[in-house]
Amino acid sequence: MSQPSTNIKGRTVLIALISAISPILIAFIGIVPELRKKDQKEIATQQSTIDTLNKKVNSLFLELGKKCSIVGKMVDKNNVPIRDAEIYASLADNQTIPDNTGTFGFTNMIPGASYRLILIYKKNNIYNTYTLTIGPDDDLKQSIAEGLIITYDFKK
Repeated sequence: MSQPSTNIKGRTVLIALISAISPILIAFIGIVPELRKKDQKEIATQQSTIDTLNKKVNSLFLELGKKCSIVGKMVDKNNVPIRDAEIYASLADNQTIPDNTGTFGFTNMIPGASYRLILIYKKNNIYNTYTLTIGPDDDLKQSIAEGLIITYDFKK
């Protein structure tokens, strides 16, 4: 007789578990669509961001077909050309040196981009480094620092 009693206890425990879990499952079923709505809003926001970035990338690729150049001149505070120098531009694969008048140039540059110029020049037999960021929308197109005067312009 002990077996039927164990069987009834097992069924009772099973019914109690089902009764306890059922409201949780029903509540979860009600919550899932609300969670999905938030997910859908986030997905829409992220998709909009992706679309905006794709448009920017596409416009940059169109600009890559067009090139510009940067031309400039490097002189000291007494207007003497700096000739013994190397000039590097970020976003460029090239490096240049100024001519006898201190004039330098970079070609095949991306229009509309800003560049960091790194100037390595010799002054009093000591090599110095000067870095500046330039862009096509700069008003002055000139930098004066450390006894240097650097003028530059973007040409299409």
